[in-house]
Amino acid sequence: MTAGSELDRLLDEATALPAVPAAAAAAYASRCERLAEQVDKRIEAHLGLREALSRVPAEVRRVNHRNHARFMASVLTLGAWEVMVRTVVWVYRSYQARGLPADYFPCVVESFLEAVQSELPPDAAAAVAPAYRFLRKHHSDFVALAASSSPPPRGTPSPWYDRFLSALLRSDMPAVLSLAREAVTDRTAVVPFYLETIGPAMEEVGRLWETGRISTAQEHIATAMVGRAMAALYERHILGTPRRGRAVVACATGEFHELGARMVADLLEMDGWDVRYAGADVPVENFHLLCSPPPFLVALSASMYFHVPRVRDIIAALRSDPTLAGTRIIVGGRAFSDQPELPRRIGADAWGASAEDAVRLARSWWEEAQAGAR
Repeated sequence: MTAGSELDRLLDEATALPAVPAAAAAAYASRCERLAEQVDKRIEAHLGLREALSRVPAEVRRVNHRNHARFMASVLTLGAWEVMVRTVVWVYRSYQARGLPADYFPCVVESFLEAVQSELPPDAAAAVAPAYRFLRKHHSDFVALAASSSPPPRGTPSPWYDRFLSALLRSDMPAVLSLAREAVTDRTAVVPFYLETIGPAMEEVGRLWETGRISTAQEHIATAMVGRAMAALYERHILGTPRRGRAVVACATGEFHELGARMVADLLEMDGWDVRYAGADVPVENFHLLCSPPPFLVALSASMYFHVPRVRDIIAALRSDPTLAGTRIIVGGRAFSDQPELPRRIGADAWGASAEDAVRLARSWWEEAQAGAR
């Protein structure tokens, strides 16, 4: 059986899992920290893993257990079984590349199942348990898929791609800046450089991290260098006079992957929008300040799936404000890529599959609104 057909089989089986009642999902979500603490104790006491785990810092494991709990809270709340399967394959591949043994994963699943049964009310535990039994049952399938599956190849690279990626991987900031300035000599070159060089280069950096070929520090440095290159281009080629409405661009509370949102903000500004860019990790309660006076558009970004409930909370807060009744809301980021229907389920008007797509949608809404006002 090919990796693709095996994945399809798992997806079919996962989507047949019973829906988790809202009360049970809420019970799990409210106990994420307690569940993770229970798993910490069980994993540290596991004699069979002690030698292998000694090569991985305890803090990495602690963060992993909490991320898992938050991720599963989102999956259970939203019924996102397909997202669960695809993400678990990614977790097996990336965490094994970081030094965690394959035997670690079934131990974590079993530990979470035990914690669920001891910490949650009986009815809630019974509703959540099938998801963990599914993960336990298919451990060997996830190992095989992690070993055989690989990210899709990128499209045709720009002439600058190889040199730019090489400079990022060398942590060569002068070369990164020099290439950005060489490639972008006027406003018309900004969009191609963002979409055909920066975007693919950062996707490749992510893939190299996922497969253990570069360290977390290298990935963070590359991200920071790209941010500095974008800042260098901003004043020179992006800053302009607004001719459309106001737009607020921000990452969800807790979300620190901001390059995608920053790219959307820059491209919106180039398209004539009056952009207020709030950056990473914006608290829900801050949006009433960001949205005063009311913007025409709010663009929200989330890369990690466990931040989707935060996006939903932000949208709910915006929708409850009568002064924002006419504000359009678009969401984007990898958190939504496996569930195109999810944005509307959480109250957004649309999903931007890319920065270019987000700008195109925003422009069409603005033009419709202007035509209707005539």
